[in-house]
Amino acid sequence: MWCGHDTNDKRERLQDLIDYFEGTCEYCIANMGMESYVDEIVRMIDENGDAQDDISMMTYYTYGVMLYKQEKLEEAACAWRRAEQTAQKIGNREFLAKNKSYLAIYYYVKGDFEASDRYFKEAEDIFKELELYTELALHYINILWYKRYEEDEKAVLEYMDRAFDYVQMSASRRDARIYLHLGYIYKTIFGDFVRGIKYFCTAGEMCHGNENVEMETMTIHVMADGYMQLEHFEEAIAIYTYILQHERYRSVTPNLQCMMLSNLIYCYFRTGMLEEADQMIQRMRILVPDTLVNMRGQFFCVSTWLQAKLAIAGKDYLDMVPEELQECKDIYDENKENFYISDFDFKLSETSGDYYMALNDAKKAVGAYLYQEALAEKYGKLAENRAWQNLAEAYRAAGVKEKAEMYRSRAQAVDSQLENANLVEYYNRIFRKIFQEQ
Repeated sequence: MWCGHDTNDKRERLQDLIDYFEGTCEYCIANMGMESYVDEIVRMIDENGDAQDDISMMTYYTYGVMLYKQEKLEEAACAWRRAEQTAQKIGNREFLAKNKSYLAIYYYVKGDFEASDRYFKEAEDIFKELELYTELALHYINILWYKRYEEDEKAVLEYMDRAFDYVQMSASRRDARIYLHLGYIYKTIFGDFVRGIKYFCTAGEMCHGNENVEMETMTIHVMADGYMQLEHFEEAIAIYTYILQHERYRSVTPNLQCMMLSNLIYCYFRTGMLEEADQMIQRMRILVPDTLVNMRGQFFCVSTWLQAKLAIAGKDYLDMVPEELQECKDIYDENKENFYISDFDFKLSETSGDYYMALNDAKKAVGAYLYQEALAEKYGKLAENRAWQNLAEAYRAAGVKEKAEMYRSRAQAVDSQLENANLVEYYNRIFRKIFQEQ
């Protein structure tokens, strides 16, 4: 979805493309739009030939970012090196630093940490010298997207704090992405809803004011996911239904629509609305071929998982469920470092337990839910609460009363902690504010 302006000036056009692809979440980029933009950049490269000027520098840098969004890292690195050389030759220190920033990511992913650290520090020094605070914040956010999986949480938090410090010193319309990613990392990696929600709120307000509808929708989606995690499914359903039906959000990308639908369908299951879930699964499957090429496997995987859940809930076609869940596991294992549902392994293990419960095999269900409990440790108290609820029910069905009572008590204790934190009321206040402004 394009948010630039009509212009015949190549520099302005390239800057529009840079602002869009640097500042737009990967899930908000339309597949057909990506292809047309790549074609446009390739034409500009051909037209400019072997020139080493600012147009060539900006073109190759933009091309690199586009390839990066398509997960073509080797090709992206070639483009960034070409842009880096030109920036060095013509003395453009801002773009020299921008290319070094992305090349730091390249070397980090390749495991060359010495080169990554060197490029990262060189980019940071230039950005500081030029007082480019938005660039500094994006510099940290981009590398955080990979460092968030490191075991050293202290180092990750230090990077997050620096990104926040720099974005506070900036006043750019591109800063919404920084707040969105800060909130997302707090929510998914640290399970800290309270700290994460304030960043989502800031991102949503900035996107709304700047007419960045796609990222605004992404922000609301991630916040609505919080309602779902808190098991307030009616509120989550209302929000997703609102977004999917509202004129303002009618043209969001198929990628983002699929992300929202996967949550909406899950909420339908949890509230027993199986007919609505079935309808939305079919809608999601129609959208999958229009999603980004490198994301289609994930969206197909999730739609297959949801189809399996429908079979379990309706106790129909159960013989297909093991094969479907294995297919989902295989796809997840191939993409788990960057799967769009962060706790999908947790959800798959729960579905396996649900399958055995549907077969009235409580003993095997306990085994699946115990694995879910083990996975829950990395997803926080809300996940543990869900696993303990399942284990309480499975042990009850298996006739193991002491275990059932133990897990029921654990789940109740978490519910009490969450109520004391007033998280739901906090969410309610934020969403009332968002929707009243529209």
